[in-house]
Amino acid sequence: MMKLGRMVTGGWMRNNSATSKAKSCHPNLKALSGSYMKSTITQLERRFDIPSYLIGIIDGSFEIGNLLVIAFVSYFGAKLHRPKIIAVGCVLMSLGTFLMAMPHFINGRYIGCVQESSISMWIYVLLGNILRGIGETPVQPLGISYIDDYAKSENAALYIGCVQTIAVIGPAFGFLL
Repeated sequence: MMKLGRMVTGGWMRNNSATSKAKSCHPNLKALSGSYMKSTITQLERRFDIPSYLIGIIDGSFEIGNLLVIAFVSYFGAKLHRPKIIAVGCVLMSLGTFLMAMPHFINGRYIGCVQESSISMWIYVLLGNILRGIGETPVQPLGISYIDDYAKSENAALYIGCVQTIAVIGPAFGFLL
């Protein structure tokens, strides 16, 4: 075991392939869900009869969620176990994505131009997008610093480059959905 400041980690954490796969997979999933949300804005507006100004608020709610917790994540991320904080963020992002999908399952199948009841279904999408923003917050500041701290110095730049490349390519795949 190796003691690093106040945190004790085993050597398995550095070479754990599951940890590195999770860290490289999350930016792609984040980009896929974000770009898919952007591409379905007009469908949400039509299906649930949401006014355009409200769609703008829903679209910006992701950044609102980010801003709500970024100071806390940055402060506590330096003091607590970073992979656990990132994992909690991933769980929150997945819960937010499921919450955003709920109105589609509650209302049933969308058939043509038939106007369905929009019994405040936009609230689910808004809260889900805020939850996605809160969950995404720990990934960039904590994930990159974690890779930088625990990867070998000659490999850290490659790993960070791979994560950033996946984050750039992810939206293209999201728009293809």
